[in-house]
Amino acid sequence: MTPKLATAVFLAGAILAPAASWAAGSSATQGSGSTQASGSMMNETKAAMSDTAITAKVKAKLATDRDVHSGDITVSTERGAVKLGGTAQSQQDADKAVDIAKATDGVTSVDNGIKVESGAAKY
Repeated sequence: MTPKLATAVFLAGAILAPAASWAAGSSATQGSGSTQASGSMMNETKAAMSDTAITAKVKAKLATDRDVHSGDITVSTERGAVKLGGTAQSQQDADKAVDIAKATDGVTSVDNGIKVESGAAKY
């Protein structure tokens, strides 16, 4: 297994396993007469869990895509809106990262804040 693939599998498992566990447990408590405030809190928690899952999916796809050198690309998600940041080795890598994020289930929009390395020697 390649290091990129191993990292992607680990990230996906670490993020998605708690979300699946939480989702299974929350369905058992529905209908227990929770108040409006706790319902709102549950919706916020579900949104946060969904955002975490989206971030994990995008990171996993970036890590396993052979055409993208994604080591310095950052990913964050808020209410389905993905924000990409960090640096890419080329404009092609940055564009591919945007395409990958847009094609991920649950993503409502993508904000591309990726900077392309100039290629100049770093001192």
